[in-house]
Amino acid sequence: MPRETEAPPRKPKICHIINALYVGGAEMMLCKLLESLQKRNEFEFSVITLLDGGPLVDQIERLGIPVQRCHMQQGKFRWKEVKHLRNLIRSEQPDLVQTWMYHSDLLGGVATKLANRRTPVVWNIRHSHLSQESDKRSTRLVGKLLARLSHYLPHRVIVNSQVGKSTHLDLGYRPELFEMIPNGFDLEKFRPSHQDRHSVVKELELPDSVKLIGHVGRFHSMKRHQLFIEAAGRLASEGPQYHFVMVGRGVGRENDELMEWIKATDYPHRFHLLGPRQDLPRLQAAFDLMVSSSGPGEGFSNVLGEAMASSTPCVATDAGDAKFMLGETGLIVPVDDLDALHLAMRQLLTAPEAELWGRGLAARKRIRENFTMSRITDRYTELWNSCLPALEESVEPEEKLKRKSA
Repeated sequence: MPRETEAPPRKPKICHIINALYVGGAEMMLCKLLESLQKRNEFEFSVITLLDGGPLVDQIERLGIPVQRCHMQQGKFRWKEVKHLRNLIRSEQPDLVQTWMYHSDLLGGVATKLANRRTPVVWNIRHSHLSQESDKRSTRLVGKLLARLSHYLPHRVIVNSQVGKSTHLDLGYRPELFEMIPNGFDLEKFRPSHQDRHSVVKELELPDSVKLIGHVGRFHSMKRHQLFIEAAGRLASEGPQYHFVMVGRGVGRENDELMEWIKATDYPHRFHLLGPRQDLPRLQAAFDLMVSSSGPGEGFSNVLGEAMASSTPCVATDAGDAKFMLGETGLIVPVDDLDALHLAMRQLLTAPEAELWGRGLAARKRIRENFTMSRITDRYTELWNSCLPALEESVEPEEKLKRKSA
């Protein structure tokens, strides 16, 4: 008799839980990771958002990954919503749950253990610093509560920056659980392009001779928009060739506070406020210089890595892992030092063309050797597999029966 064909081995199922899917660093990293992993076909994925979703839902669903929404209300805690989250997790029957950011680490972790106490939970902490200035009281409380729960709830804890790891160890998180996995960058998507440079200059209705200085980040005190604008104003007074392109949620002319800072420079016509954009690879390739002016709270900056991948030289404040990221390819200045930021911007923009070109090439090479999306995907895959040494043992008996009959 002919042998029956054996069914292919079941792929481990991983459920990602995240606050929402609005455009942000953690959210974009999840999208990039899922896109990279879908090509490998090693795991089955699902996503649950605590809130109502966001614009990145479509991007994930186009990958063939289902997204469920828990419809929690921001700032309000109801036990019935945690039970609803538990039920969503039960319906997914995951082999592992990966949570993203404090509130999802807490609620997703607790709900997972209520759904099936044997399911491994991996936290992903994106904070690098907790402060009254940049974080809500509830965020600070959750961050500190997680320190206690880290001794009981998660199997592993991922952080995306060295400074973030240090901060959370100081808070009392369980040290042996930590794994530092930085953000990864797609060198096919982010790359130097004269064509993109020309099209952006044309869009802004500027001559080809301009110098475009980029600043990318949502409007938030941590991003220090005022510091960048004041440094840009000084630079603007030194030559008509300098124009400043600002991108991010809340960065538009309808922002009265932002416009007050810009008008105070006496060069408002040199500032181009684009708000949130979906064409960041095109914009990053167009910049002559990328500036990160962030204060405490920054971790492993996506926008710096994207600029480096685009061969764009960078100036950054010494926040988060910026110094580690840039290496010798760019300039680092102290946080909140206006004079130093202005002088560093001027130094690179007035440097010989060959020096700027060399810094850009070195930056892209540093990303290729250390922070490609492929390398980072490998790190996540290895960590998840280490949490799943005996897949079937993490499944409750009644769930095994369901899977066998499916």
